[in-house]
Amino acid sequence: MKILLIGASLVVLAVTTAAAQQPAPQPPPHPAMPGAERLGAPPESGIHGGPPPAPAIGPIDPIAPPPARPPRPGAQLTLGGFYGFGIDDSDHLVGLALAYRQGLAQRLGLSLQQAGFWNFGDGIGGRSAAGLTIELDDAPGLLPYIGGNFGAIYGNGIDNALFAGPEVGLRLGPLNAKLAYDMPFNKSVGRGNVVVTLGLGVDF
Repeated sequence: MKILLIGASLVVLAVTTAAAQQPAPQPPPHPAMPGAERLGAPPESGIHGGPPPAPAIGPIDPIAPPPARPPRPGAQLTLGGFYGFGIDDSDHLVGLALAYRQGLAQRLGLSLQQAGFWNFGDGIGGRSAAGLTIELDDAPGLLPYIGGNFGAIYGNGIDNALFAGPEVGLRLGPLNAKLAYDMPFNKSVGRGNVVVTLGLGVDF
């Protein structure tokens, strides 16, 4: 009986010793732990506290330039009404005027003008002039300009004379309005003629 007890005690001791010598199982590594990638764990992501992936950036469209203004007309032919007032003689001149303008540079142009009028109380007359105009900065469809004229005025009841003087004008689409002051060479500066024209132009 003692022999059986001793044998059973030896078997239990042997089993206990063998179990104590086996290594304990290791838990799987956490994804956030260093070296998890080397152990086959999934990489860090925003769900486990890591940085979220950067959003994809597509191509950036370039900023479109502002629409270009339409080019100024190379030439314009205008037909309209003519009115002149002689400061010296209080003459009223009413008629028609034909004008042609040809662009020479970006803002510089050459103008030719011919008017035929009725001088109330005296008869018919005419005004011929050539000049240079300078176009000012403009908004779309609106074009102011300034210039100078040199020419001649002649007719019944008028002191035929050469003249020179300034002008200002405004083109609004096909509408062309102009104000000029003619200073005859045979009179003083303050005894000239005020000239107004208003007409419709055709660009080509």
